Amino acid sequence: MTTRSAREPLKPLETLTIDVNGNPVPALSSYFVEARPMVPFTAPPKPNKNGAFTMGAKDSWFHKMDVYKSNMEWLLGLEHHKFWSQIVYGIDTWDSVISFLQEGYPFYAADGLPDDEEIMAIYYQIYYLVYYVVKRAMTKKESETNFIGKKYGSLLYNYTIISVPMMIDISALYGERFQQETAEMISNVFAAQPIYVKDLENSVQTVKMAFSLVEEKFTGRPATPGEVTKLTEGVRVAKRLTIHDLQDVVYYLLDISGSLTTFLETYKPAANIFHKHKFEKNVASLYENAFPSAVKQVQECCDNDETMSLYFTLMFKLNNARFYFIKLYRLCIQEALKSTVLQQSDLADCQVYLDVMSECLACTVFMKDYHSKFPIDHDLDAIAQNFPDFDNIKYNFLLESLMACFDQPVKQNNGEQPKAAPKPKKTTPPQTQAMDPQEAGGGEASIGREDDIHLKISEVKDCLPHLGDGFIMKCLEFYEMSTSAVINAILESALPKELNELDHELPYIPPEEDDSYFGRVYGENEHVEMCKDFEKQYQVHRGKRQAREKDLKEIIDDKSFRKDCTNRFSQLGIIESFDNVYDDEYDDTYDDSELPVPEVEETDRKFVVPRVLQQGRRKNQEEDSGEEEEEEESEEQKRQRSYMNFCENPEDVRERYAQKRMANMRHPPGPKKDVVGNAKGQGQDAKVLRNRQQKTVNKSANKKKAAQFKQSKGMF
Repeated sequence: MTTRSAREPLKPLETLTIDVNGNPVPALSSYFVEARPMVPFTAPPKPNKNGAFTMGAKDSWFHKMDVYKSNMEWLLGLEHHKFWSQIVYGIDTWDSVISFLQEGYPFYAADGLPDDEEIMAIYYQIYYLVYYVVKRAMTKKESETNFIGKKYGSLLYNYTIISVPMMIDISALYGERFQQETAEMISNVFAAQPIYVKDLENSVQTVKMAFSLVEEKFTGRPATPGEVTKLTEGVRVAKRLTIHDLQDVVYYLLDISGSLTTFLETYKPAANIFHKHKFEKNVASLYENAFPSAVKQVQECCDNDETMSLYFTLMFKLNNARFYFIKLYRLCIQEALKSTVLQQSDLADCQVYLDVMSECLACTVFMKDYHSKFPIDHDLDAIAQNFPDFDNIKYNFLLESLMACFDQPVKQNNGEQPKAAPKPKKTTPPQTQAMDPQEAGGGEASIGREDDIHLKISEVKDCLPHLGDGFIMKCLEFYEMSTSAVINAILESALPKELNELDHELPYIPPEEDDSYFGRVYGENEHVEMCKDFEKQYQVHRGKRQAREKDLKEIIDDKSFRKDCTNRFSQLGIIESFDNVYDDEYDDTYDDSELPVPEVEETDRKFVVPRVLQQGRRKNQEEDSGEEEEEEESEEQKRQRSYMNFCENPEDVRERYAQKRMANMRHPPGPKKDVVGNAKGQGQDAKVLRNRQQKTVNKSANKKKAAQFKQSKGMF
């Protein structure tokens, strides 16, 4: 029987002794090690193409994992001093725990776990048991009486209980699910043993060498730093990878990028160490040289009917690896920006950021993808606002080189405060300013949105070429325009019922563009006046302009020419005064003509007065009957009433239509409705959302009304 010595109840484990049958035994010793068979963890068996397991493979794995699970439960049930004695001095005890960290499925590779309920149940039981065993080993103080003193760091390091690669594996397995707890565990280890910081710096060099080896497979360049190629050997050409080699490289890229990204997210100070060794340049170089070639080779090797499922899997893994590489680069470079944005650093941090970005500008493919996820102009704008006196030459060089990747010009900064670079049209950076009203009506902003939609659809079609663009667009709308979520849901057959019922070959019909003239609600007459203003604005004048030119209406209304014509015709004797415009007397001009004129035969047909004249006669009769009661009219009024109004005066017509138009414009136009609102991510008022809905509803009505107006005017 073993009991704690009553004289030393609060001593740390390294100095504590246990009374065993009256003899004091160190609490941490091989005396308390039990001989127990410790089996390693092995990955579960996978089914064949038909979905069936090999006979006996599943049962054999269950039997082995039952032993492994019982060993983990036994370790957790040991007393504090026995637990540490077992993992320090026990043969294969801690190696059994490490085997799960090496063979387990991280969150980015969880699809590799067989889709079997029994296997998944056993796996996740072991998953949690190993987590608690590792957590107990990475905890310095378990309780008030069970703790380890100053020897804790040496104990972990000297007996290789915890290492830097092991911490990376722990963060990859548990950092996503237990992020806060895992961060505390890793921080405790680094605080207890500073030597781990040096090991982490050495690990950075190892990772950089691994990146170079992978890059060599695609470029043919030597991976060893300092090695040069002889001129007699010529240029090295990369070998074409087989399907199996290509599959290994893709899984390796995903594993190393996902695990490093999770580790830097879990343990924040590690990003500063990677940044100090300029790890960003290696990330950009590998991304630039490996991913385009890998995608091309996957398409050439696997894009056929026999290996279509493998093609989808590898393309999905490659896209995930691309995302983690971009995020890994951001985590490293963010250390130079974090203090800069918070105004807690000096000018040197800004120069370091510019130097790193300038070194990576040669990787155009990477810069495009990185800028689409983390806009570089936003970072430069933050630096320019906090440090306006930094090196403008490097700033302008970085902007020009960045825009060269997108074939866009940029203005240089001539000693003034630098401004943010314009955003490329094919990217979707976060919206930081309100849009211009013209852009809200369907200008370059709508073109940019359409380009972004087609870009996302093409990304999904790279992995799933058999799907229609319209079906992909419906899925993107459901998953908030996330291409990775759409691809993952389709490959795992996890689409909702309403999307599965759609035609998978549905074509994409782009939305109608908003007409710049009919983006707002206009009346019919207002539209006519607006078109006239538009014509005035864009008329082309050649030569020297002497005076203001008249429009068509002013030219038609100008009757000044009649005075000149009247004077000229009166001099020539062509016309008489306007008082004798209509003469009802008989014209005997042709009575003396020598030509025989046949006499008109008399007929019994009754003469019928035209209807227009009947109305005039009836009107004259009514006026004559009331002539005695009314005052005597002037000769001018009688003369005007005698005229028959066969053709109405155009001036009167225009005046009548002007009065009608003024009657229709009783209600003045209301205030301009706000459909832009606040910047993206800051929320929108209910009024702005209501205005947007009304604009969408009235859009089709305005177009229909404008089309009817054009049709009525003969414009097709």
